[in-house]
Amino acid sequence: MLDMFGQAERKQLRPYQVDALAKIKSSILAGNRRIVVALPTGAGKTLLASHIVAGALAKGGSVVFCAPMVTLINQTIAAFEAEGIVDIGAM
Repeated sequence: MLDMFGQAERKQLRPYQVDALAKIKSSILAGNRRIVVALPTGAGKTLLASHIVAGALAKGGSVVFCAPMVTLINQTIAAFEAEGIVDIGAM
């Protein structure tokens, strides 16, 4: 959601999402490069991903995000845009 200045107000992560993010970071620091996050439908995996993407972009990185179905691409783009991630390309 955009505020009156056109900036996105980021949704706060829930405690289990904060825990998942910490475990992802810990796994990366341990040298793992192929990390799988499994959460039930509606648990906020896309929101969690948007926080990861925003963090990488803030550090000057680039991100490739893949989705298993075309229908999920539009949903992901909308969710990322709602979180302030706007420079998105899709193939």
